[in-house]
Amino acid sequence: MKQSQVGVPMARHAQRRVGLTEDFHCPSASVEGVGSLGLAQDWEQEKPTPKQVGRMGEQMAKVFLESHGYSVITMNWRCRSGEADIVAFDNQEGVTTLVEVKSRTSTMGADTLFPEKAVDRRKQDRYQRIALTWLAFHPKVKNVRFDVVGLNIYAPLCAKVRLVPGAFEWDE
Repeated sequence: MKQSQVGVPMARHAQRRVGLTEDFHCPSASVEGVGSLGLAQDWEQEKPTPKQVGRMGEQMAKVFLESHGYSVITMNWRCRSGEADIVAFDNQEGVTTLVEVKSRTSTMGADTLFPEKAVDRRKQDRYQRIALTWLAFHPKVKNVRFDVVGLNIYAPLCAKVRLVPGAFEWDE
């Protein structure tokens, strides 16, 4: 396996899974803390807060990933460098992934926003530091991949979801 400049194993480009976009309707029974996510609100009268949208997006992303062959290890894993929204194992590729979730509400239609584009260079650098800490605490893990899930939430528990596996690399 190719090593990055900092000596950390990099994901192999040749094995990178192609991105996935689909409409996703999340069963409410699969989402923890439904009442605290603002799902009972009438979105036409009162929009959920950004915090509610973020928490809803993370819960929906968890269910989405599980339905596409990932096993979620933990959510909201924190260290000094920051927080990884989801740490999961991609069973198809056999790799641990740190997943950044970006969620937006969309009243103009499910295809109008691209929240995953908000993962800028600064956020990528932070995720790389988080990954180094994760690897230090989990020595059996040999490498990690950085995935991004973007959600355009257009109704409670309904979203256009885009999964970008290997969204960025160690040496970018």
